[in-house]
Amino acid sequence: MQLPSRATRANTESGSALILLPLIAMVVVILTTLAINAASLYLAQHQLTQVAEACAIQGTRALDPSSYYSRGVLTLSPSTARQDVTSCVYNETSTNTSILVSYPAPLSLTVRLTQPQRAPLLAIMHIDQGIITASATASAVPSTPIAPARA
Repeated sequence: MQLPSRATRANTESGSALILLPLIAMVVVILTTLAINAASLYLAQHQLTQVAEACAIQGTRALDPSSYYSRGVLTLSPSTARQDVTSCVYNETSTNTSILVSYPAPLSLTVRLTQPQRAPLLAIMHIDQGIITASATASAVPSTPIAPARA
């Protein structure tokens, strides 16, 4: 048995690298798409967290002085706090953000925001959007003590 010459082997293997180039390009494009979308979703989640924190702080400013005067206990006004949080969220984000406000303690509230986030480059793979969630808890600390009104 005689081995093929070098020239014969080169002719039979010519063009084999051309098959790999489109495959490598496709892998690079897919990885780049995933990286761009992951960064986009991360930034959107970070911004939603900042909005949740700002709106939680805004909601804690709804102290209810009438509860202090009547019972001697300072609490948050739930309706005013919810209204403040809702207006803050809608001023800072789109209207398709869902808001959940809870009150874990008398002077604190937790804001949980959920928002669908489009991932345009993932539409190629039939993934239209992801859901991002952010939550923040804030506690009210009055800067000056509220004293009962003197008669």
